[in-house]
Amino acid sequence: MQASLPTAESASIALSIEPRKFSVIAHATPVAHVSAFCRSVLSRVVPDEFWGYAEDQVQNKTMFLHNIDRFIRLRRYESLSLHDVAQGMKVGTTQCYTCPGYLQVR
Repeated sequence: MQASLPTAESASIALSIEPRKFSVIAHATPVAHVSAFCRSVLSRVVPDEFWGYAEDQVQNKTMFLHNIDRFIRLRRYESLSLHDVAQGMKVGTTQCYTCPGYLQVR
């Protein structure tokens, strides 16, 4: 059996085939999954009492989790200021900003 030598035609076909390019995007996790993971972790780490009491607690926690979602979805040159994060949050019933005994007197 005699091995065939490559001809000029088969060599040109072999050279015209480009190497396969791998895309990093194909291995990326969807933004919704990353946001859901971050919101889940922060919901379990931060205690509910941190957000205040009654309706304010629900609103503050909802606003915070919404802002986490906004932060995750930001593009390269977009920003989220502290003012944007604090907008809509009620601090009147949170423990951090009230005097000791404020809620018992009220």
